[in-house]
Amino acid sequence: MHAKLSAAGAQCQLPFRKPTSVLRPHIGIAYCNRAADARVVRETIRPLRDMDCVSVSVDHLHLVEMRREDWAYRWRVIDQINLV
Repeated sequence: MHAKLSAAGAQCQLPFRKPTSVLRPHIGIAYCNRAADARVVRETIRPLRDMDCVSVSVDHLHLVEMRREDWAYRWRVIDQINLV
């Protein structure tokens, strides 16, 4: 996956910043557009750290253009990379 991401970036002439091996996929659990006490958030999600890890298969990636519009994130898929 890392090699294909690097090759795709080079093909699109994107500037090289970090090796793709340092990317850590994640799932966002919340978005807040106002000030909030981080302690409350940390305590609320702390039990999630005790959950078992899971494995997933990834057979393609989407390259997206992401932007902020009207207090929300919007994106459009620019390209897809098949990994299988």
